[in-house]
Amino acid sequence: MSTDDAEAMVPAVDERVGTVLVVNKTHLDVGFTATAAQVRARYLEDYFPRAMAVAEHLRSRGGPERFRWTTGSWILTEALDAAGPSERATLERAIEHGDLVWHALPFTLHTEYCDRSLLEHGMTLSAELDRRFGRHTRAAKVTDVPGHTRGLVSVLAQAGVDFLHVGVNPASASPDVPARFRWIDRAVADGSAPSIQVMYQPGGYGDVQVIEQPGPSGPVAIVVDLTGDNLGPLGADDVVARWAELARRFPRARLAAATLNDVAAVMATTADWLPVLDGEIG
Repeated sequence: MSTDDAEAMVPAVDERVGTVLVVNKTHLDVGFTATAAQVRARYLEDYFPRAMAVAEHLRSRGGPERFRWTTGSWILTEALDAAGPSERATLERAIEHGDLVWHALPFTLHTEYCDRSLLEHGMTLSAELDRRFGRHTRAAKVTDVPGHTRGLVSVLAQAGVDFLHVGVNPASASPDVPARFRWIDRAVADGSAPSIQVMYQPGGYGDVQVIEQPGPSGPVAIVVDLTGDNLGPLGADDVVARWAELARRFPRARLAAATLNDVAAVMATTADWLPVLDGEIG
């Protein structure tokens, strides 16, 4: 690699950005890297305890860095259901502290293979976690699969979800859609035309997108930082290194460990001027 090529790969410094929201997640693939039972056990016995330990270590360290680990609702429900009383109490404390967070979908799935009742059933896991812990989950994430049926829009909207993040396997052909758009389903039988905001990131499970915001605080950088298939959460040293890199890239910004709900709140402020799509992107 030439020096010019190396310099071209270094992200440019952006002094306009006032806030950086960092969302941490791992791509769950049930069966790709190991059997389904082995993957489940790895999350329950290793990854959840590790994520909680990283979050606690960074908090006790006293620096600015924090860690919040987002998962789909299914694997967190599995962890809570399988845990003994002591382990369950530890998980519940981590949820109350905001160290463990879920999004509205149970996991990534091929939505074209689902009928509506199956998609709706998948949403009940997040709804039950919301009820149990006094939350309202308004954001969903799908990773790997490049596109989804428009029929997902009304299922998400019906459940109170107004934001979907799509991160695409770089080996996949991606539909020609904007990086951010409002997706409307005009084909619903009652004519209500439900819609959601979508952040679409081809060529990777997550990335950095800068969203322009009115006012003195400046644009917001959204950082969706994923580890690959079933690799588990980042270590504390990795988190510190990532935050240092982001601080160099956005020197004026306040960095915050965030949830997809936080991203949804930023996206909601842009809804009126997003491009509108009403077709299939499956």
